[in-house]
Amino acid sequence: MKPVPPETTNPQNKLVRTPHGGKAARTRKQTRGVRREYSAGFILFRDLPQGRVYLLLDYGNHWDYPKGHLEAGETAWVAAVRELREETGIRQVDRVPGYEQKMEYQFVSGVKGRIHKQVTYFLGRTKTSQVNLSEEHCGYAWLPFEQAMAQLTYKNAQVLLARAEQHLVQILRKQQPNPTVQSPVQ
Repeated sequence: MKPVPPETTNPQNKLVRTPHGGKAARTRKQTRGVRREYSAGFILFRDLPQGRVYLLLDYGNHWDYPKGHLEAGETAWVAAVRELREETGIRQVDRVPGYEQKMEYQFVSGVKGRIHKQVTYFLGRTKTSQVNLSEEHCGYAWLPFEQAMAQLTYKNAQVLLARAEQHLVQILRKQQPNPTVQSPVQ
């Protein structure tokens, strides 16, 4: 039996099937006066001897994570990796399994009107400390969890960071032997 390609919606909001069986990404769609945009990004961290630090970017009027629009044909993962490279120069990133969060919000743009945006975030670890900012940012910081929480401008970004930290703590607990379980005495 031949596999059926996945279904997706095109910009005209009609159900279509992709001929190659992959995802047909759409980055923007107009629906009832609201423009829809899709982006992807990273909650990126490094492990240092003194603890974990997270990368935040200064967008000039707010602090947030590296992210950007999906281009035609891109998956959220591919877009997140591309945007990380374009915005920070960071090319090495390891995806932390089990963490993929979607954030949705609306805002009004003077040029585009009302926008409903969905951003998919991945949790990533890097060994790269050097950041080469793109022109759209005016600063960056590698911050420990508490300082990053205080620096983030928006509450929904803080929620994502808290979930990321909790996810990492749970992973570490699973990797460490349980100190309360003792081996039988021989």
